[in-house]
Amino acid sequence: MFDKLHQVSRSAASMIAAVLALALFGALPARAYDYEGLARDALERHIRPGYAAFDKAAAGLHEAATSLCDAPAADRLVKARAAFTEAALSWARIEHVGFGPIADDRRHNRLMFWPDPKGVARRQIAAVMNTADETAFDTRLASKSVAVQGFTALDVALFGPGSEDLGAAAAKGTPRCRYSVALTSNIASIAKAASAGWAKGSDFERTWLQPGPGNSVYLSAKETTQVLLQTYVTGLELLRDQRLKEPLGMQKVGGKAIEPMLPNSGLAVAFLQANIEGLKSLLSDGGFIARQTEPLTLDPAKQEMTVLGSIRDELTRAAEAAASAGKLSKTPFKDEAARQKLISMGFPLKNAYTTGGQVIAEEANITMGFSPLDGD
Repeated sequence: MFDKLHQVSRSAASMIAAVLALALFGALPARAYDYEGLARDALERHIRPGYAAFDKAAAGLHEAATSLCDAPAADRLVKARAAFTEAALSWARIEHVGFGPIADDRRHNRLMFWPDPKGVARRQIAAVMNTADETAFDTRLASKSVAVQGFTALDVALFGPGSEDLGAAAAKGTPRCRYSVALTSNIASIAKAASAGWAKGSDFERTWLQPGPGNSVYLSAKETTQVLLQTYVTGLELLRDQRLKEPLGMQKVGGKAIEPMLPNSGLAVAFLQANIEGLKSLLSDGGFIARQTEPLTLDPAKQEMTVLGSIRDELTRAAEAAASAGKLSKTPFKDEAARQKLISMGFPLKNAYTTGGQVIAEEANITMGFSPLDGD
């Protein structure tokens, strides 16, 4: 049902173009896939800029939260909340790159605890603020449960019930203020470490760009391409099957909808849109589209007419539908008109996952199966 709704003519045309281009694979001479070039472009044009942007936004968030709690005021609360939005969406655009430095020290998991159908985070976060848990107000926070760290917890502290009190002078020194500052410090620390880990001259840069027998992670450049492909399909799967379908109650027949991400700030749909923007960047800036070997046209100026170019258009349509849903309602997963916009994202995301993944795998001569979670 999810994939059969709103299959507009533009999406159908993109699918036809993809099929026609796939039929050309055997008609043109095969060319060696540029694994090394893809790894370099993905690093320099997608991964490194993405993490640098997140680092900058996270630092700004910590500065805004510190300013707020040094001298609480209504305007400073507004600025802190705006900085939260910027940092969260910046993370959403690069979140799919979950390998490398971000995988160390539970960094990736510490940034977002979701889904949480049993409300574990809500209870633990409330306990931290209600009991004034000193171990959550400094660097010791990093060693605590992931449920009380990252954007999930900060969504409660900055936007949840009682958060308006942060705009009053009496908020200075309160558990909520101290916790908010510690959370933003923790997020900024993670962002800084992840960005530095991909920097020029870093250990992981050498690991990524110099695969071979002496490399403990990648034995060949082909393996880095496989990681990027897995990053692409896993990012789409997470986006579509969990973050979109589960809050819509459409993951299982008769399934119960779960609470969307970041419910207090209302950023669930904007986060989805940013996720899509990040995956589009992986295709374009990361180099997959540029390396498609059998386009519909051999004219480089018309590179967007390749199969992956049409897939990028599918992602654009999905992002536009998300934006429309967000404009229609502050609770888009409940409002019927907005829900229809969200449901319409299903087909282009499915096409981007299946056709896009297959094209990349075939062209790069990579054998990989798709996740069994994609069952419809």
